[in-house]
Amino acid sequence: MHRTQAYTRAVLASAAFVLYGVLGSRLDALLVGCVLLAWIAVAHALRPRANTPATLEAAETKVNEGESVTATARGARGMLVTVGARMKGGLGYSPRWAVTTDLETARVSATARVWGTHEFGPFTVQETDALGAFRRHRRHEARKISAVAGATAKPRPLALTHVLGVSGPHASRTKGEGTALADIRPYRPGDRLNKINWRVTSRRGTLHTNETFSERDTDVLIVVDTMADIRPIGAEPGDGRASSLDMSVEAATVLARHYLALGDRVGIHDAGALIGSIPFGTGERQMRRILEALSRLSREDAVSPRLRRAPRLRSGTLTIACTPLLSEEFIEQIGLMRAHGADLTIIDTLPAELTDTSRLTGTPMRRIDGLEDPHLWDEAWVIRGFERRFVIADLERRGIPVRTLEEAL
Repeated sequence: MHRTQAYTRAVLASAAFVLYGVLGSRLDALLVGCVLLAWIAVAHALRPRANTPATLEAAETKVNEGESVTATARGARGMLVTVGARMKGGLGYSPRWAVTTDLETARVSATARVWGTHEFGPFTVQETDALGAFRRHRRHEARKISAVAGATAKPRPLALTHVLGVSGPHASRTKGEGTALADIRPYRPGDRLNKINWRVTSRRGTLHTNETFSERDTDVLIVVDTMADIRPIGAEPGDGRASSLDMSVEAATVLARHYLALGDRVGIHDAGALIGSIPFGTGERQMRRILEALSRLSREDAVSPRLRRAPRLRSGTLTIACTPLLSEEFIEQIGLMRAHGADLTIIDTLPAELTDTSRLTGTPMRRIDGLEDPHLWDEAWVIRGFERRFVIADLERRGIPVRTLEEAL
């Protein structure tokens, strides 16, 4: 325990008043000095005997986007405990300024406003006795919070050219057991009775049966472009204005949940080097692997401009690329995957706000710290948007559909 400034002032003031009262024969000064001495004596009597500093409970944890984690500081009996956390972007704090004081136990909560890995802390915990005479403080390391994207939308179905499995929910072009009607033909020995079409049979007078397309599972590769994180001008993490990486992770999460629930084999390919690639797998275990990989991504990490080659794919693999379509190298890789037989669909994750031409009409020049910003960012992004239209048109001409996030989910 360390003496506070209040204690030091009390000691100096009491000595001065007592000395002045004795030497100057001033009873009032002597009484004030005695009162201060009594306060010092009481402070010493109430001083905590235990020399164990306050503890902090805030385990590293995994949460869903929007959930909270609480750091609890516990001090000695009768002590006022103050806990404060260094505030960082992407987290919402309670209390608002991440500092609170309470008797014996104080708590600070952080809410993950966006997905990814966040640092909660570091923390400063301070204990003060009831009279404010003694104090001690201790620093605690930051805790990691891994927030899983909370996207729960259901993607719109994609038309599959090929399916690769033996059984599953997707209709193939091969006739067999299934529910999608392929044709109606005369009955043959060995056909199942439950396939007989009684309406056609009664109309034609001979037995006719339904032919159906077989239903199979397939391979689904989700490609996430982490080579750039494009954010609307002036946007900050957690303010509700999604960046291209936010949209890509949301799309990847929704798509993985959807196709794994159907029983398909789902894999992740990171075109950059932030998330890491995950081989094909099925079931809840694969979903946990994907969510953990996405939640480990730290927003403080720089994006990787280095392009990683896509894995070899079986012809007909359903491949969904989540990308802002800004990297020429990545667009070339899309063409290579299509040439190798991938069934490609692109989800455009560039924020529409950046290329919205209506923003230029009557918009005053942006000001930063009271000064006009000479950079014409709005105009530059609108021009970039016109260039992207030619890229999108070329992709669609090659048979690669390009959807916005709103159209896909």
